[in-house]
Amino acid sequence: MPNRGRLQGEPLSYIAEGDWLTGELIADAPVEVRACRLAIQRLELAIHDMPRGQAAAMLGISRQTLYDLLKGRNFFDTLSLARAEKALGQRLWPAPEEVHR
Repeated sequence: MPNRGRLQGEPLSYIAEGDWLTGELIADAPVEVRACRLAIQRLELAIHDMPRGQAAAMLGISRQTLYDLLKGRNFFDTLSLARAEKALGQRLWPAPEEVHR
C-alpha cells in the first residue's frame, strides 16, 4: 500500500498527460502510484455499468470516496481496498510483476 509519508500530493499529480485512469504517468512515478492506479482501473471495470451510489454501497465506501478514487484525488487505503475486493470477489491490487510491465 502507498506509504503516505513518501508520496507527495494527490494521485492525479503523477499524471504527465491525460486523466487519472488512462493518462500517461510521469516517468519517475513511484511503484505505489502505478499499483494503486492499476487497482482503481480494475475497480472501474468491475463497476462500470453500476450507478455510483449503488457501487459505493456495495463496496462499503462512501460515494465521495468512490468518486475521489476514480478521479485520482485519493489513493486506495488498505481497508477500502479489502472491502472492495471482498465485495467484488476479485483481486484488485496487482501482483508485483504486473506493476513493472
